Amino acid sequence: MRATEKFLVAILALAVLCLPSCVLDERFGPAAAPGTSLPVLYLASPQPDPVDPDFIISDLRIYANTKDAFSLDGSAPAFLAAETPLFRSRAAFRPRGHSTLGLPKQSYALELRDPAQPHKSLSAAILGFAKENDFVLHDAYLDKSLVRNQIAYGLSNDIGLWAPRTRFVEVYADSSLDGNDTVEYLGVYLLAEKIKRGLARVNITPMDTYSNAEPEVSGGYILKFDIQSPGDLVITTASGLGVLVDYPDPRYVTEAQKAYLKGYLDALEASFHSAHPDDPATGYARYLDQASFVDFFLLSELYKNVDGYRRSAFMNKDRGGKLRAGPVWDFDIALGNADFSGGSVPDGYGDDMANPNKAPIAFGWELILTLDWPTGGPPWWWASLLEDPGFRKLAQERWTALRQGPLSDAAIELRIASALACIEVAVDRNFERWGNLGSYDWPNPVVTAVYPEPLGVDFNPADSSTWSQIGFLRYFLLHRAAWMDAPSSWEALDVWAADQGARSLQGATPGKEG
Repeated sequence: MRATEKFLVAILALAVLCLPSCVLDERFGPAAAPGTSLPVLYLASPQPDPVDPDFIISDLRIYANTKDAFSLDGSAPAFLAAETPLFRSRAAFRPRGHSTLGLPKQSYALELRDPAQPHKSLSAAILGFAKENDFVLHDAYLDKSLVRNQIAYGLSNDIGLWAPRTRFVEVYADSSLDGNDTVEYLGVYLLAEKIKRGLARVNITPMDTYSNAEPEVSGGYILKFDIQSPGDLVITTASGLGVLVDYPDPRYVTEAQKAYLKGYLDALEASFHSAHPDDPATGYARYLDQASFVDFFLLSELYKNVDGYRRSAFMNKDRGGKLRAGPVWDFDIALGNADFSGGSVPDGYGDDMANPNKAPIAFGWELILTLDWPTGGPPWWWASLLEDPGFRKLAQERWTALRQGPLSDAAIELRIASALACIEVAVDRNFERWGNLGSYDWPNPVVTAVYPEPLGVDFNPADSSTWSQIGFLRYFLLHRAAWMDAPSSWEALDVWAADQGARSLQGATPGKEG
């Protein structure tokens, strides 16, 4: 896209800034005006929680900061004295993440607490979100664009696969007891809804310890493929896959519920091996919702998520329903931001962005590439889905339809432009605080201190003088979508599937033996 076209898209974005990129989803909350301050989350006097040492208890105040009054030198910013908080309560927070736990800027789980009873959760409708108590503060330290998660969740909502709604905020923390000294600016964060069961979140039927017989025992559940942590409840399937239970709370899942889940997942696996796995009555479609898995697949591939399918890969199952894919989650090292496994190459495979085509075209599909990993690859279920010509046909038809609407180039451009319009006032502050805009942080493929895309300069992977953080993000998404449009890309899936079928007849298909 040339500079003139980009300018027109940007103007369009500003004209419709009430769309979801700025604040929440357009169906759920108001938008901020372009160029105005972001809300500020102020965490005052954080202290260890005497009951749960994993958490810090803090006084939480939310300010509008209408005059854009900031301080990065440790002194108290003016809005503390000049404004009445929009919201005030207690809050509990703790660092979260796996590979990101050691980063200088940290992500946090955030839970609203009752001011009078700080160990009791408090549900509230903050900043236009639906009334709830659990949120996540995404740090985006590895994502120098600051907007990858926000765009990924927004596009998922746009196509009808629910994802957490979000709002950009800036964060201050005061480690003193009087609320006026040692005020630390922590930068731009993405405040996001935590994935959990609820009417405004993953809307499945609630479970309790009495839900032990049909139909109650059949749902709802939130499951996921992820790195296992202490305290996780893992259902080991017949093939040896470990499926984590996220809801109900693993501490209270009954033996009957565990047995039901294992039986259901084992039956799903057996259906992949049946004589007619594509039969809707006896095959995998009896247990698995094809439409949601198609959408999950398409988004994972558009984002070329190197962690897709195998980490933070959520699924859910409602009472009496089939297993559904989603919600999507965690894209700091997706949308091009990975210098391994071809993650930065939109139109092929190879870690050299300027010369991507170093392998069979099928390896341009991230799922196909990672299925060949000797360890740590995606669950074999995904290979079985792609081997089904019916699933591939549904995926290609759905992609073609989405490219005429919510995943068109114009829609993708609008998402990027409106997100930038929201955070432009805060970008410089964030990188002044952390100093990492032009540095390499694993696994950044593009290292440049240029943030916005210079007017008239298109990103060229072979010319580092054209590089910018936003230019690369735009280049990647538009070129990735164009690669997925190409008939040859889909034909490569057919060739791969035929080869898998031949290998299966020879008893050589990997993964399906556990």
